Amino acid sequence: MEIARRILGRVRHGVRFDDVAVLLRSPERYRSLIEEALSRARIPVFFSSGARRPNPAGRAFLSLLRCREEGLSATRFAEYLSLSREYSPAAWERMLVDAAVIGGKARWVTRLNGLAEEFRNRYEKAQDDSESERWSRKIESLEDLTKIALPVIQSLDELPAEAKWGEWLDLLSELAASTVEEPEEVLELLDQLRPMAMIGPIRLSQVLLTLGPDLATHRTQTEGNRYGRVFVGSIEEARGLAFDTVFLPGLNEGIFPKLAREDPLLLDEQRAQLGVPTSEDDTGLLRTAVACSRERLVASWSRIDLATGRERVPSFYAFELFEAAWGGNPDLKAFETEARKGSESRLGWPAPLDPLNAIDDAEYDLARLRIALKEKEAGSAAYLGEINPHVVPALRARWLRWRKKWGWADGLLSEKEVLPALDRWRPAQHAYSATELEQYARCPYRFLLRSVYHLRPEQDATAIQRMEPRMRGEIYHDVQQHLFERLKSIGSLPIVPENVGECLVVLDELVQSIGEEARERYAPAVPEVWKADVGRLRADLIGWVHKVAEQAPEWTPEHFEWEFQNTRISGGWLLSGRVDLIERHADGSLRITDHKTGKYPEKPALRVGAGEVLQPVLYGLAAESLLGLPVKSGRLFYATLRQNYREIAMPLDAGARASAESVISAVDEALKDAFLPAAPRKDACKNCDYLPVCGPYEEERTGRGKKDSARLHSLTRIRESR
Repeated sequence: MEIARRILGRVRHGVRFDDVAVLLRSPERYRSLIEEALSRARIPVFFSSGARRPNPAGRAFLSLLRCREEGLSATRFAEYLSLSREYSPAAWERMLVDAAVIGGKARWVTRLNGLAEEFRNRYEKAQDDSESERWSRKIESLEDLTKIALPVIQSLDELPAEAKWGEWLDLLSELAASTVEEPEEVLELLDQLRPMAMIGPIRLSQVLLTLGPDLATHRTQTEGNRYGRVFVGSIEEARGLAFDTVFLPGLNEGIFPKLAREDPLLLDEQRAQLGVPTSEDDTGLLRTAVACSRERLVASWSRIDLATGRERVPSFYAFELFEAAWGGNPDLKAFETEARKGSESRLGWPAPLDPLNAIDDAEYDLARLRIALKEKEAGSAAYLGEINPHVVPALRARWLRWRKKWGWADGLLSEKEVLPALDRWRPAQHAYSATELEQYARCPYRFLLRSVYHLRPEQDATAIQRMEPRMRGEIYHDVQQHLFERLKSIGSLPIVPENVGECLVVLDELVQSIGEEARERYAPAVPEVWKADVGRLRADLIGWVHKVAEQAPEWTPEHFEWEFQNTRISGGWLLSGRVDLIERHADGSLRITDHKTGKYPEKPALRVGAGEVLQPVLYGLAAESLLGLPVKSGRLFYATLRQNYREIAMPLDAGARASAESVISAVDEALKDAFLPAAPRKDACKNCDYLPVCGPYEEERTGRGKKDSARLHSLTRIRESR
């Protein structure tokens, strides 16, 4: 933007557009940025090597080829559908996820047929006409998807593992003609490669490496000559040309100059002896750029890498230019400070100080708004609300979120019209699980989004690289449940040293069968990695069996993966959930066990763990209510080798019951008053699924005195409990 602003400044001083040039050391890095800036400023521009534009047909075809390379990936196929058709129902992508289409052609057929069968069953069991119509529409949409998808998947599956270029070009031309609506540009690109027909054999990955850049975008040549327009091109293309003003962006370390690398097969010293040209640095390019300027040279560099957010520094070429222009060696900090003054806009507020220097309406509005916020003159920025209806609500929401008093922009807060709607979600009316209630202590707004609104991250049907923690826990608990059920059926409970061998035989069978079912369900991209993960899980389970055998034999497993719904516990609260294991003691009392496959906490919970460890206590209360027997304690059993099979015991005494009661009461009070703000505990926003909903800085707004903390008293008390 600063380059565009300075070009307009030079033009106002009488310099013609065609007497200005922007010379690039790395055109592939800067061309699109320069193009956008000059387009916004409505500056006529001539690109020496043309401009690159997105190629929808090419991108659709590229998605298909990547779909094939990634084992007929459903995600890539959904991408193809969105790019190749004017109308691609959003329901199709949802269906691909629901069908868990991950894997080869056979899996596509079986999964889509299985989903169709499920839809037909739902249609037959529909309770009313509206539900029947809804499932009928889904069946029709799935049939349309199947008619389109399976022939394309068949064609992709028939592509060879490797072939000569000529064969690839024939196959890909046929595929493009049948799958892309406007394949002319794709076919033209493929025809350009015909001279390579005899090269090969090559794999699809090599084909993608060659075709990828030109399929994603296509180059359009600038029409006409360069006169009357700003010249934008590489430094080499400007040799022999002269301009009044030359802009030279990108004087960053590692970019200009680029790192000099010698040919490892023939070093410069050997090249000099043989009279072969040696590797050269970029000094010659710098001299060429300087020589192209008659009156003014404007060199610049980026202070922030927008891709990574890291700070960047100028290269030594910038200092050499300073030394050549003014003499002497500049102080680094003084040099950077002085250079920073030359830029009016900032990353956080991309607009000039003076609205008259704005290059477009957006910059002008931001510049006027900055002045209005400082002067606080009523009505000075009122025009913004007239030209854009979103400006005033956005500014008001920003102000509300940063002021000390709580407001509607901070979450769900004291809105009278929603109070009746929230009554049905209070714990005495709606059954929550312990996991859902634990979200309140982490962040009340997170509890609202997950447990009341039931928002979930969008699922993605992609092949996994390795066993994720969620999958590992799922398989672990599945094996445990089936192991206990099998041992109970043959009378081998409890597990004691005498029957460990028998238990391990059953365990091996279950790990193999359940692991294979999971492999089929998740279709891992690298089977050997999955096999190794299953092996580690098996080792953890073997160690767990030995650990259980060493423990007190008076505890007999009685209920496994015990599920309960709408159970009313003491205090009148409703609960739902699933208990990993309920054991009965010889004296008739019960113990609740929750198996964990994660990391043992640095500060183990004593009762409710700051409101985030509720399962042992709450599920103990549910078991007492349903089974009519006293629950002595609950425990968290970290049942893996890495965590050394440690456990955290939590006696279900009066203190634990009172602590759990206080957590549910706080949730009930928050729902009664409609006070569920975004008030996360420390580090709760890290890896939170709802960060796109809230945006950044929520912890900063509430944790550094930005908000009135008096209304968070009960929440703070919960977070301080152990």
